[in-house]
Amino acid sequence: VKVDPISLEVVRTRLEAIVEEMGATMLRTAHSSIFYESRDFSVALLHPNGDLVAMGQYIPHHQGGMQAALKSIIAERGMHTMKPGDIYLTNDAYKGGTHTPDFNLFSPVFANGEIIMFCGSTAHQIDIGGMVVGSYCVGATDCYQEGVRSPRLKIGENEEIYDDFMRLFQINVRLPEQ
Repeated sequence: VKVDPISLEVVRTRLEAIVEEMGATMLRTAHSSIFYESRDFSVALLHPNGDLVAMGQYIPHHQGGMQAALKSIIAERGMHTMKPGDIYLTNDAYKGGTHTPDFNLFSPVFANGEIIMFCGSTAHQIDIGGMVVGSYCVGATDCYQEGVRSPRLKIGENEEIYDDFMRLFQINVRLPEQ
């Protein structure tokens, strides 16, 4: 499909504005100092095949892991099971992602009953349990010492995170309020 340069520029700048607003929302609603002081997070819009469409200007190295994480969620869960308002999470570095403290969240965006893209974010959590405070385990001999690992989970629907997921996660970390 041939697109004229003006239409292309209008769409490109709109996509950039969307991801910048996603990032501003992350900063405005952050409970963790690692978000609002270090900005150790990233946001993106991703194609239904998992490829990057637009990214916010935060931590760019998250983008490769975010794409791999979404592709692993799609492969395991199947897009046919996804509904508007669903929320998916993984931090499993073996199936996409960067390292265990980086949690990837995704939500599908629908138009006319079809997934047209995913909103995604990757955010470093200040503590996810494990053998040391802060979850940076230099002496770890296996991934279980790094903290809570989440497979490709559906953690919410109707744009709400399941209470049971939050309670399970919060009881396994040192700073549950963050």
